[in-house]
Amino acid sequence: LSEFLEKDVSELYTMTQPYMLKFLNKGIDNSFKGRLKVIKDFSYTISTKQMRVPNSGIIDIGNGQYRYLTERECLRLMGFDDNDIDKLEEIHPRRKNCTSSKLYKQAGNSIVVDILMAIIKVLL
Repeated sequence: LSEFLEKDVSELYTMTQPYMLKFLNKGIDNSFKGRLKVIKDFSYTISTKQMRVPNSGIIDIGNGQYRYLTERECLRLMGFDDNDIDKLEEIHPRRKNCTSSKLYKQAGNSIVVDILMAIIKVLL
């Protein structure tokens, strides 16, 4: 996972929801039903709503703080390279101090690029 993560991520991605933090820091059972996982070595399924229901997991940034995966990290995990991600960011610019639900949606609705290429080779 570490090879897909960005350095110096904006505080915009820091998890601030008190009920999620309480669940993570105290292990309280609630309505998350196991969907809120701290990830270290691999990511779970990328969903289209990463900032609301982070199915892929969250990153522990220390001191009882966590952050969401960025749009770029989600797209990297799906096999997109940074040049393609740069083009997507140009087409779908993010509003100031906001994440891009369009880019999260594209990552969540995508198929892993390497898997798609393998399927195409078999078909051809």
